[in-house]
Amino acid sequence: MLSTSVVDALKAQGHILVVKGGATALARELEELMAPRLLRVVPRIEPLAIVGGEVTSTFGSESIDDEVEALVVELTAALMDSDHVEDVFAEDNVIRRDIFRTLRDGLLRAPAEGEGVVEEQVHVRLDTLGYVAATVSKLASAGAMREALGRAAELVQAHFTAYSAEDREATFLLEDGDPDGRLELEEAIADELTDLVEAGIVDLPTIERTIDLGRPLPPAEHRALAARIDAAGQQTILRGGCVASWEMDDARTLAISFTPLSDQDARDVDQLVAAFARELKMIVGEGPAAPAAEAKLAPAPVKEAEPAAPAKAARAAAKAPAAKAEPAKKAATKSAAKKVPAAKKTPAKKAAPKPAATPATKARTPAAKKR
Repeated sequence: MLSTSVVDALKAQGHILVVKGGATALARELEELMAPRLLRVVPRIEPLAIVGGEVTSTFGSESIDDEVEALVVELTAALMDSDHVEDVFAEDNVIRRDIFRTLRDGLLRAPAEGEGVVEEQVHVRLDTLGYVAATVSKLASAGAMREALGRAAELVQAHFTAYSAEDREATFLLEDGDPDGRLELEEAIADELTDLVEAGIVDLPTIERTIDLGRPLPPAEHRALAARIDAAGQQTILRGGCVASWEMDDARTLAISFTPLSDQDARDVDQLVAAFARELKMIVGEGPAAPAAEAKLAPAPVKEAEPAAPAKAARAAAKAPAAKAEPAKKAATKSAAKKVPAAKKTPAKKAAPKPAATPATKARTPAAKKR
């Protein structure tokens, strides 16, 4: 770029001290001032003999000479006020002289050497380069935008000349004869603006959504289901290529944060959330089944105590003779079905068939027959 030649010439002469790493930024700053005037001047230049540093008829007409002079004054003022210049060691008139000489040599060299390189002015509206580029152009600072656009121009050997933050439009000088030049430039711009996002310089806006799980999810159950929830999110939310994250907002609400990377991503958000919600309802719906089954089986251990069985055994033992007290204690550990036959073996029931009156009855019966 011609502006780079101006900065290099002033540094080589020891006229300025540029802040560390600021030479490229200073050149871009000067290029923005130069581009509009040069677009009007360059096509009209007719190289003439150069006499010292005189301005008269240097570029073929007084009107062109006047425009170059005005440009030199603007460049000098911008140089003095630039944040990229740490110190200036020359008077204004010396700075103006060396800037003019550098411009003169740069503008006249190509025609004189027969190079004949013609550059086409190209305007690129950043809103047409996709969602990320359009969004970054709205959010990034003007300085960050100019640096990114300058890097994109260097990648395709173009010249970045101006940027309008209000219109979100960048202007470049692109060599003729390259039909793919504009396309390559636009791709380079989109890549550089995307890099601003990846570097964390610009944060894309997010879209927030929530999903009601239908019931509170205890922490232990959430930990158990976390892997399945994440897998469902990857299959639904992330399948379109957008960036998203999710976490529990409260016991029954899952919060989702989307970062769309295209207009289509932004339009598909609600559809993706609905698919994720369906998967979650299936996953969380299965959760209560296991605890419910455990709840039905929970009373089973209580039956092992069987307080009623020892009570029956105690009553049976009370009716039995003292000698049978020990077997009664053993019977308490058996089931109720085994206690019933055990009671038949008690001596109290065996004594029943031996009444004392039985022999007398037999004796009276034969006597009656004798009569």
